[in-house]
Amino acid sequence: MQLTSSVIAALSFAVSVAADSLFCQPTQNVAVPQSILGLDASVKLNWATTLCNQLNFPADGAETALTALADGIEAPEDGHLYGLELTVHDIQSAKNCIVNAQAIFNGKGCPSGGLLTLSGPLTQSAFIAKLN
Repeated sequence: MQLTSSVIAALSFAVSVAADSLFCQPTQNVAVPQSILGLDASVKLNWATTLCNQLNFPADGAETALTALADGIEAPEDGHLYGLELTVHDIQSAKNCIVNAQAIFNGKGCPSGGLLTLSGPLTQSAFIAKLN
């Protein structure tokens, strides 16, 4: 619930932010174990791709998906399973969702996730989340 509240607050903030901007979740304030933060970007992108392919992409609204427990990865530091919480707002297709996820996690992306704002009301966020 706390992560969902953070996402909603971030989406509200994004309305007043310039288009095509990426805001990383600050890792120093997040209790995500280093073994999960340090996962290869391909793992996070696989989670995102799976979630993007499950979404319905409502024409005017937001939708959220969470990695299934079976697909989570256990952190040796705390024994919890971690995955991804992905939220889209006015994103229209799985292809766009996947491209946006690549922008969040690839290259110098955000290790624990972030919020991507695009032209108009389009936003997408993907954050590492504790699943259990």
